[in-house]
Amino acid sequence: VLCFDRAQFDPLWRVDTTLASQVQVKTEERKLLQKISLFAGLSSQQLTAVADRLQRRHYASGTIIVAKGMPRSHFFIVAEGEIEVIIEGGGNGRKGSGEHFGEYALFADTPYTATYRALTAVDLLLLDEPTFDRLAAECEQLAHTITQIGSGHMLASRQQTSPAGLWA
Repeated sequence: VLCFDRAQFDPLWRVDTTLASQVQVKTEERKLLQKISLFAGLSSQQLTAVADRLQRRHYASGTIIVAKGMPRSHFFIVAEGEIEVIIEGGGNGRKGSGEHFGEYALFADTPYTATYRALTAVDLLLLDEPTFDRLAAECEQLAHTITQIGSGHMLASRQQTSPAGLWA
């Protein structure tokens, strides 16, 4: 029989429950990554490596997360809550759980092209630029998907700024 007094047991209990909570959070983050088409080409080990490098940040409702023109720094995944995408000249949108933004700015080495504001309290998962760059260099499918996203951004920008659309 193993006996612990209360003073010895409480710290052990807290460590055990904290560890279990951390494992559960990382499992949820990995599941979220698996649902994002951007990461479809990653191996199980790569997904785990990405999940281990994610930083969770909370933003209050109304907070500007990224302003248009800000230097690139992170790739963002919405874990919980809703974000408003504010695009100059109209065409605003929303992003919810499992959606992402910032990948094209990182890949193309450009500032962010829109403003992102928390519509509700949001939890975001952030991947820093060096980690994102390594993933794009190592995974051809990821680089291809980001290029397609970038092409879509450029076409949308041209349509918004030119009355003649694609033929201008």
